[in-house]
Amino acid sequence: MFRTQTREFLHFHFLVFLFLATGAVCFGLVYFTYEIVILAMIVVWFGILFAVAPRGGLLLLLLIRPSVDVFRNIGLQFGPVATLNLNAMLAISVIILGVFFVSVHKHTFLENKVSKLFLVYLAFTLVWGMVMARNRMNVSAVFLRELSLFVVFFLSFQLFSRNQHIKKLTTICILSSAIPLGVAFLEAIRRGLRFPLHLPSIEGVHPGIRGLFSHPSGLGVYMMLLLMICLGFVLTENRKVGVLKWTAVAGVLYFFLILSYFRTAWAGFLGAVLVISLLKYRKLLVIALLLIAISLVVAPSILERLPELSSWHWRLGVWNRLLLYEGNVMDYVFGRGLGSVSVLMRDVWRMDQVTGHSIYVKVFFETGILGTFLFLSMKLLLLKTALNLIGKDQPRCVRAVSLAVFGMSIALLIAYTTQSIRGPAVLWYYWTFAGALCGMEYQLRKEKLAEVSSSDGEETRSQS
Repeated sequence: MFRTQTREFLHFHFLVFLFLATGAVCFGLVYFTYEIVILAMIVVWFGILFAVAPRGGLLLLLLIRPSVDVFRNIGLQFGPVATLNLNAMLAISVIILGVFFVSVHKHTFLENKVSKLFLVYLAFTLVWGMVMARNRMNVSAVFLRELSLFVVFFLSFQLFSRNQHIKKLTTICILSSAIPLGVAFLEAIRRGLRFPLHLPSIEGVHPGIRGLFSHPSGLGVYMMLLLMICLGFVLTENRKVGVLKWTAVAGVLYFFLILSYFRTAWAGFLGAVLVISLLKYRKLLVIALLLIAISLVVAPSILERLPELSSWHWRLGVWNRLLLYEGNVMDYVFGRGLGSVSVLMRDVWRMDQVTGHSIYVKVFFETGILGTFLFLSMKLLLLKTALNLIGKDQPRCVRAVSLAVFGMSIALLIAYTTQSIRGPAVLWYYWTFAGALCGMEYQLRKEKLAEVSSSDGEETRSQS
């Protein structure tokens, strides 16, 4: 009876959505250019897929997400800031999937502390952002990006909490790099890549390759996160064949991490490896030192990239201006609203770069002490959850995901120092694995409670 009602409810919502989406496409054909029609058709396609197979729909989104970052400027412009492009439509698609999933399926994500903190953070940033906003369209655009990350976390919590699902998720995340890395390799060849690894620099352009990302930083952070996933499975794999497979994949990813010439990603990766080695895997420290030595021999151009300080001087100047910007007590406690950094840098200071180049400075400026506390609390709580599940008494898949999330969290906390990494193009993978980890932790906790309840029941029966 319940399954029949659920199926009917699902079909009804699906038909309503399909009707509205078809109307949107027809409306776009009449009144707008071909871009909005293509974007609407994408939403229709994902709407159909989500209705039929939500897990498959999310996996498909993860598969294609890094390949479409280069299209971020194709779309419709709403005001000076907000752009409805392919990237935005994918974020909206995953939000629609989340709303649809909540309306049809039973969910338990509110029993997780990270979910609660994330929801409180989103509610705070939206309400206070709208109160303080000079440009509400800008606040809405930033909030939708943040909301898409939460929906990815929530869906992963619900859909990828089992071992068989983790295998599919990991495979898709690694396969998602195939097209971007293929394009990146062709770019490196075209620019004259030679051994020892060196890319001829172009005056006024970042020396690294970017693949299908809009900037080499996107490729660098993407490689950094995927390397942490590989590292989690290498360290927990029992079979030699499995170790060799994951090591080979990690070698390819590390090659492109070097060619991104993105120092923040280098520091994040090596910092995470160092922390993991000091906490549990001491042999990894020796391997890391050996890897650094080999990298300097194979790619001596790394030493040419490290001493460049011009970008550091620029960053320090921007951070100083933002942190010392005049404000009242409310600004320091609650912040100046989402997107206020970009508005200030673009409209008041007339700067080309509008990101602030530090998540910590950006979050403090926009959300104040309270928002910064919530933001860091989420990260530290995820670190604690991952650390608690790394032990040998846990199943191998749980330990692998825990190590991956722990490594990604450490790497991002380091990278956040000098970069404003908030975009869905790379963070979807972090929050997907974070959601899977929290879902697995919830399942383990539920199974443990069931065992305790069962043993208590048997003890009561034996006493009676």
